[in-house]
Amino acid sequence: MDVFREHLTDSIAKQWRDYIRIRAAIIAVVLVVPTFLFGGRNNILMYISGWSFETCNVFHRHIGFWMFWQSAVHGIVFTIDYTIRHRYMRIWTKLNLRSGAISTMIASVIVMLAAFPIRHYYYEFFLASHIILAIVFAKFVFYHAVDRGYPNYVYALVAIWAFDRVIRLVRICSHGLYLNAEVTANADIMTIKVKPRFDIKPKPGQYGYLYIADLHYKFWESHPFSVIESRDGKYHFLVGKEGGMTRWLHNRAINSEGGTTNIRVMVEGWYGHEPAIARYDTVLIIGGGIGITAAMATALDVVRKARINQHVFFYWILRGHANLEMVSEQLSELSASSHIDVTIFCRPNASAETESLDEKIITYNADESDSTNSISKKKSQSSASLEATSCPNIVETRPAFGQIIASTISDAPGSVAVFTCGPGTLVDECRRAVTENAGNGRGRVEYFEDAFSWA
Repeated sequence: MDVFREHLTDSIAKQWRDYIRIRAAIIAVVLVVPTFLFGGRNNILMYISGWSFETCNVFHRHIGFWMFWQSAVHGIVFTIDYTIRHRYMRIWTKLNLRSGAISTMIASVIVMLAAFPIRHYYYEFFLASHIILAIVFAKFVFYHAVDRGYPNYVYALVAIWAFDRVIRLVRICSHGLYLNAEVTANADIMTIKVKPRFDIKPKPGQYGYLYIADLHYKFWESHPFSVIESRDGKYHFLVGKEGGMTRWLHNRAINSEGGTTNIRVMVEGWYGHEPAIARYDTVLIIGGGIGITAAMATALDVVRKARINQHVFFYWILRGHANLEMVSEQLSELSASSHIDVTIFCRPNASAETESLDEKIITYNADESDSTNSISKKKSQSSASLEATSCPNIVETRPAFGQIIASTISDAPGSVAVFTCGPGTLVDECRRAVTENAGNGRGRVEYFEDAFSWA
């Protein structure tokens, strides 16, 4: 359109309407590409920049939000302009105009269904509707943009989507299809041990997506879980019982003989970046609940590569002694190292242990096993879990990680790395403590965080 020629005869109001709707349309169609790019698992910018999936997801949400508002402004001003010129009905008689209106409506529905309560409490519904509506949205955007000179943007987003799906398939096939997995569950969590056909060792802090290859469940769904590489050649996933797939899998295991069941799965991975903490003189690793998976994998890697003058402090806060059995093999390996101090803050489950132990700190040592015999029969199951770990320091009280981090930084002789993985409140507390005490150390202080969320 020759804007200069047309504006010679247009009113000032018409010129403003044209300017706003055309500018908004161009911005909206350009933003479609990064919206799809940041929404994929195999976003090339993640590998170039080192950003986490969570960071890219933030970009995806905010860029998509502004893409919607630009398209909404374009549609509203366009509708006003056509109404003033008594041409409103033409919007629904011409394919490109009708497609533009429909794509804007679909975008509004996508934004509404992406609200936090729906993402958090009905994630499977959100994900399915998000993908289906995004495909339909791209189709109508193409119809709307093809005769306006902007189809290349739609071709680009289709290429991005196709590339992401192809790489996902390659990642799945790299481990082998339909792998055997052993699922063991207790009241709170479960371990999933997968034997791959082709062993691609994960790096600390990496995660993979699990598909349940079972006709009794939605095999097309996948969920991300951090992984621990075990010496038995299997991938170990520690999974909490939430909703959807994890609840179905937990119920199947807990109702099986011995709390163990076997299923077929597929693994898509690995994703994520390895935290560069092995070069620091003092390493503080804090895990909360299921966050132990990433924390444990990181701790094992640091200990195996530890230098003579390097020291590692490992803290895990959990609820219930029975959960210790799930990582007893890894805890035993940590405890055997002279480079690491392992402390577990364990709060008994209210349902399983209605009375707290008389002692605030229970110390277990393989050479002093007789001391555990004094614990009452009511706590015998917990004691067995403690013995299985061979962990020397289990504390039954809530930790003050702010004070722990402050004292570690001030007492450390050199550089300090603080790594956390766990619930949002724990991560926030640790991040705040590092920020407040970063200037009190004798060397460089760095904070590393492993947090995966869709919020």
